[in-house]
Amino acid sequence: MLEREPARPRALERSIPEGVELLVQTAMARDPAARPASVGALAVSLAAFAPGAVAGQPGDGRASSTPEGAAEAVTRAARLARPLAVCGVAAAALAAGAATASALGLVVASLRGQARVDATDVALVTLAGLVALVATAFAAGRTLRDAWTSTPRAARFAATSARALLAGAATFGALELAARLGALRALEPAGVEPLWAVARLAIAAAAALVALRMAPRAPR
Repeated sequence: MLEREPARPRALERSIPEGVELLVQTAMARDPAARPASVGALAVSLAAFAPGAVAGQPGDGRASSTPEGAAEAVTRAARLARPLAVCGVAAAALAAGAATASALGLVVASLRGQARVDATDVALVTLAGLVALVATAFAAGRTLRDAWTSTPRAARFAATSARALLAGAATFGALELAARLGALRALEPAGVEPLWAVARLAIAAAAALVALRMAPRAPR
């Protein structure tokens, strides 16, 4: 356990509910801050899965505060952790590939002139985008593979990926909107608009990396 993640409880006993597996793995987290605050808190969470747990009245507006509602919320989080993490890998790879191809295409168009861009340039730009896509997918996939057996780590991976993608998209969207509205026109010398577009992509990528670096990291 000190060197690698232990086997998933459900891999040893398939009848264990997914929500219970999530709670057990959270209690076994290497980072003390990620564990339940106390044994009592863990017991309360596990009690929601006990046979005969009392369900709340329908429509009382407090479904998540009842044992049944709490169990459903934990189970839903456990079931979505890995699919969302996979979506995070796919989204990051697509974003990296698209950004690389767009940036390189803008540079080529600026240096050569739109009329001189030929099929070879398009092929090279596409190849660069595919290389970035595959490299990002490989790197993110390796990280996810290390966390795959741990539902809490997979959930953190998905949340961190979503924050980074949102940070990059929001930054690029804000810069693009500012440029479209003319707020940055004074900073754009004539004829270098493509290079400023590349700069906006680079700033958005930097914002995504900052969001990744700011995410709390669990001990390995």
